Amino acid sequence: MRQWILALTIGFTTLSAAAGKAPAEAALPRILKSEGITNVSYKVHEDGFIHIVFSGRMMDAEYDRVLELLNRHPDIPGVLAARETDVFCRP
Repeated sequence: MRQWILALTIGFTTLSAAAGKAPAEAALPRILKSEGITNVSYKVHEDGFIHIVFSGRMMDAEYDRVLELLNRHPDIPGVLAARETDVFCRP
């Protein structure tokens, strides 16, 4: 009986997490497109949380505006964002 309850709990948790990913995956590209952001790399996690890296050449005001849009969107539970740097290591 315990194994059955554990399996049911794990299954429900997995379904709940996957349900959070789909809305965030749909919302993020729409926001980026509406703002004209093309140079970006991101990962949407199972719970909908987004890790995103923008171009280092993005202006501060634009970066702040896009982050505000992402953080306020109801389908995106959280955002960890950064901008690339122009510092590269050469061998």
